Amino acid sequence: MAGRPSTKKISELADKLMNKRSLGAIVRSLSLEQIDKIITTLQELRQEAEEAQALVLQQQAEQKEKLQEIYQYAKDKGFDPDQMAAFFSSMADPKSADGNKKTVIKYRLTDAAGTHTWSGRGPVPSWLKGYETDGKSRADCLVGEDGLTALERSQAAV
Repeated sequence: MAGRPSTKKISELADKLMNKRSLGAIVRSLSLEQIDKIITTLQELRQEAEEAQALVLQQQAEQKEKLQEIYQYAKDKGFDPDQMAAFFSSMADPKSADGNKKTVIKYRLTDAAGTHTWSGRGPVPSWLKGYETDGKSRADCLVGEDGLTALERSQAAV
């Protein structure tokens, strides 16, 4: 089963179709019936693209209107725009400066060798395996909503 054409192949085809000489060479090998079918198909695809673009623009306008309503409501209730921005930023998925999602640290252990972290994805790291082999619980290293592990909370309580 053939997959989707690569971006490079699509780009090369688009270049040929937009170049009058290359397009002419392609068209000369087709019948008038085939050319008419291609034109009809392209017109249908253009119409679909225009409709999709109009829908996106409509949805964006509706979202903007809703955001303006939310902003005005919050402003009327005495919230500062900077406070609102900070709050909404804290609610968003954590992202790095380049827009990619940050790896969220799920487990952390600080010992004599340093601080070890693990996202909870992939194989269990050796430092955590060793910790569990010593009869200790992985749950001790689980980072809570407060940013501390159970082990760190118990050490802070002492």
